[in-house]
Amino acid sequence: TLGPNQRAVLATAVNQLGQPYVWAGETEGPQSEGHGGFDCSGFAIRVTNGSGLGPEVMSSLTQRTTYTQSALPAPARISRAGLQPGDVMFFGDKGPRSAPSQNYHAGVYMGNGWFIHSSGGNGGVAINQVDGSWWTSQFAWGRRTLLAA
Repeated sequence: TLGPNQRAVLATAVNQLGQPYVWAGETEGPQSEGHGGFDCSGFAIRVTNGSGLGPEVMSSLTQRTTYTQSALPAPARISRAGLQPGDVMFFGDKGPRSAPSQNYHAGVYMGNGWFIHSSGGNGGVAINQVDGSWWTSQFAWGRRTLLAA
């Protein structure tokens, strides 16, 4: 069961399904490429900051890159088992042993082992399973942006 704030974040994410992958893209509106689209960290920013939730329930992302978004002190990092829908997920070559500078991808956890993200390999915004897939070994940690579900 999702709380209203989780539903708002995930609705924002799902509304972007099919948007193309655009390096440094962070909007569905026109960009220098002539069309909208997202890279992974731009998608995380759009979903988190564009969900319509105020600062009383949402901690916005102000960092632009995956490695700066994931640069959290260890106690604030969320393990795979602790993820909740709406959490931002980070992936690195060394999984949970990755340093923030080694994290190369971000997405938003949907629940039940699924996440939504913008990836060049998917051609843009798509939903993928994290559990039991290649992504499982790459998962570094999550970041909670919702202060209340």
